Amino acid sequence: MKTIQTQPVDRKDKPTSLRNGTRRKKVGNRKTDLKPNIEIAAYFKAQARGFAPGFELDDWLAAEKEVDNEVTIRESSR
Repeated sequence: MKTIQTQPVDRKDKPTSLRNGTRRKKVGNRKTDLKPNIEIAAYFKAQARGFAPGFELDDWLAAEKEVDNEVTIRESSR
């Protein structure tokens, strides 16, 4: 049996970050990452007002602001 020596191939179909041996930290969309937290906060806001219809957007926007403020405070304390 004959042994063949090969050189590593720099595959062009690999992402650049993998071709040069480095890996980038995965960065997600911040709003998407926070969506479950916003949903929960909006639910509790709706629950606190007895789930009266017509205030869903107000609940969501207030929850977004609340969660965003919490994340900002957490990030600034690092």
